[in-house]
Parts: sequence; structure tokens; C-alpha cells
Amino acid sequence: MVTRYRQPVSPPTTILTCTNGCDTANNDWESTSREPVDIYTTGADWTLGKKIALTTYYSLSAGRANVDSRPLGDPTITAAGPNQFTLTGTNAATPYPETVNRTHEVAVVLRYKLTANFTPRIEYRYQQWDNRDYQTTVMTPYMGCVSPIPNGPPVTNAVPGCTTPILTSNIPSPQPIPGPFYPGFVVGDPSSARYLFLGADQPSYHAHTVIATLEYHF
Repeated sequence: MVTRYRQPVSPPTTILTCTNGCDTANNDWESTSREPVDIYTTGADWTLGKKIALTTYYSLSAGRANVDSRPLGDPTITAAGPNQFTLTGTNAATPYPETVNRTHEVAVVLRYKLTANFTPRIEYRYQQWDNRDYQTTVMTPYMGCVSPIPNGPPVTNAVPGCTTPILTSNIPSPQPIPGPFYPGFVVGDPSSARYLFLGADQPSYHAHTVIATLEYHF
């Protein structure tokens, strides 16, 4: 994706009459998204005598997503003028943090040939899914943990709903300091300290599944 940053103006100035880099190719930037997924599987089949068959396997699906952004103009043109480079500070075209998804699965399947027609089958499966997303993993029921009020007291100790403070110093107003998840600014709105959230993250999980079936061949 290629786009252009157009610096906001105040009336009566418009994007057409602005002379300080409001609409210039020097503020074009591009963003490239890549999301490869690697899948690995290994397993084995055993036959024990004429009646017992055992199958085991393990699979891993590992995905990661990266959004790389970079300016296309000349960042050395900093002087005011029609081609002024303004992709700086919180407007900078910088890569976003990587997101990660992993799914593990282990299975054991046992078949026993009871008769020529009936074969009981029992299967155990373990699944584990883990993810890390800079947009949602940081979400907590009390977002004041990551967004203290500007110029408020530093969050240095555990408080209700925030056992592990992320920001431990004052936030200058109005410009926030960089946070650990987003590039260049703090996650959330400082006013979010007044609200409670049900949660926006899909937490990691693991599951055990046991399946029993009876196969009939005719």
C-alpha cells in the first residue's frame, strides 16, 4: 500500500493554499504486509499383531505477521516549504510490532479389531494455541494500568486492577511517551482509566479431547 500523509490545516488555509508540506510527494510512504505460515507434521503408525493398530502424530502451525512501513521521500528536507518532510514523531512511517500465532496438536489413536466387523477406536488429542498481538494482548479490564492520566502521578506500585504497572513515570501533556506495544505512542486513551472493559483479547488456550467410536464394516 502506498499513500500520502497530508498535514492537517486550520481555516482559512486549505490543503491547496498551504505552503508547508501539506500535500507533497515528499510525504509519501509505503506499507508492506507479510503473513507467512509454516506447518510441520510428524507421525508414525504401528501394527501390533493382527488386532491392534496405533497411530500418533504431532503438528505445529506457526504463523507470524509483519507490517513494515517506510517513508519514500527525502527526510533531510526539514525547512518549511512546499516539500517539507513531516513524517516525524508520531507521524513517522515505522514498522509495527510482529504478531505471532502458534497451534500445537498431539494425537494418539488406538484401534482394536474386536471381530471381523467391529473395531472399537479411541483417540486422545491435545491442542494448544498461543498468540501475541500488539493491538489486543495489552487489553486489560482496567486500562488505567497502561494509560495513566497526563501529568498525573507515576504508577510505581500495584493498584487495584493493575498488579504490574507498565508505565512508571509521568506522561507529559499533551504528547504521550512511547509505550512498549505501539511504536511511538501509548496504547489507549488516557480517559480510559475511567472505564472498565470486558476484554478484547483472545487469550491462549489448551484443550484435551477424548473420542471413542465403534466402527462397523460390512
